Amino acid sequence: MELEEQLSALCSSLPNSDVIGTIDTLLKLFQNVIDHPLEEQYRRVRMANKTFNEKVWQYPEAQQFLLLSGWVEAGEFVVYIEDNASNLQNVLDSMKSCKSQFLPSSVPVVPQTVVTNSQDTDTNKEERLKKLREDQKRIQEEKKRISAQIKSDRHETNQREARISVSIYYY
Repeated sequence: MELEEQLSALCSSLPNSDVIGTIDTLLKLFQNVIDHPLEEQYRRVRMANKTFNEKVWQYPEAQQFLLLSGWVEAGEFVVYIEDNASNLQNVLDSMKSCKSQFLPSSVPVVPQTVVTNSQDTDTNKEERLKKLREDQKRIQEEKKRISAQIKSDRHETNQREARISVSIYYY
C-alpha cells in the first residue's frame, strides 16, 4: 500500500475525536527529525511511551503508516533510519493536508517544502540500525556500571556513618 493510501486509511479509520491528536503526534515526530537530523534522540521513540502509545501506536493503521514512511521497530523503540529529508517533508505536507480536513475552515494549514539531494540505500539503513543497536547496548552497559557505582558509594557511605556513630557513642 502506498504511503498516501495508508495515510488516507489512517485518517478515515480513526474516530474523528482522535485524528487530530494522532496526526499532531506524528507531525511532531517527523518535524523533530527534520529539525534535528543528526540527533539520535529525535529519531526514535519508545513504544511504551504513554503519549505515543495512546495517540499513535495503539492504531494498526498508524503503525503501518510509520513503517511505510521509513520508521522501523528496533526492540522497544520505533526508529527513523532514513536520511531523505525531502521525503519527510512530503510526508509532513500530506499529514497537514489530512489534518486540515478535520479542522474548522478558519484554521489554515500551510505546507512547507524542503528539497534535498540525499539518497538512501538499504545498506545505509542497515548500518544506521546496527549503529543504533550498538548505541543502545552501550547505553545499557553504562547504566549498569553507573548503578553499580551508586550502590557501592551508598554502601561505603553507610559504613562510614556507622563508624562515626559508633565512635561518637564511645566518647
